[in-house]
Amino acid sequence: MSATGNKMMRKIGERARRAGLPAVLARGRAKRVGTGVKRHKTEAQLLLETHLTELGIAFTSEHRFHPERRWRFDYVATVRGVRQGIEVEGGSWIRGRHSRGKGFEGDLEKYATAMSLGWLVWRFSPGQIKRGEAKEYLRRWLEL
Repeated sequence: MSATGNKMMRKIGERARRAGLPAVLARGRAKRVGTGVKRHKTEAQLLLETHLTELGIAFTSEHRFHPERRWRFDYVATVRGVRQGIEVEGGSWIRGRHSRGKGFEGDLEKYATAMSLGWLVWRFSPGQIKRGEAKEYLRRWLEL
C-alpha cells in the first residue's frame, strides 16, 4: 500500500475509534466477506455506521439476502418488522460499476428482486452520507 493509502487508512481508523466502532475496523483492517475478497470500509461506510448507531438502528453488514444468488446488502436492519437493505452506491462520479450499463442493470435486477421478497431498499451516495442527508432520511422514516 502506498504512503497515501496508509495515511488514509490511519485517518479512517482514527475516525472509527472515535465513533466507538469495533477494534478491527478502528485498526483499518480489511474485512473478509463470503466471497473471500478483502474489502476495506470506506469513510462513508464508517460514517453511515455511526449514523445508524446514533439513530438507535441495529444493523449487520454484508448480509446475503437471496437464497440462491450471491447478492448482498452493504447493511441490513429490521425496524418495526420491516427488513431494510441499505446500499452505499460508490463510483458514480468516476463511471464506476454502479453507473455503467451492465452494472446498473444488474443493480436494478438486485433491488427489484429484493423488493419483491419484501425488503425496503435504501440507496445512498457517499456524498449524501457525508452531508448528513442519509441520516436525515432515515430519521424521518423512523418518525412515521
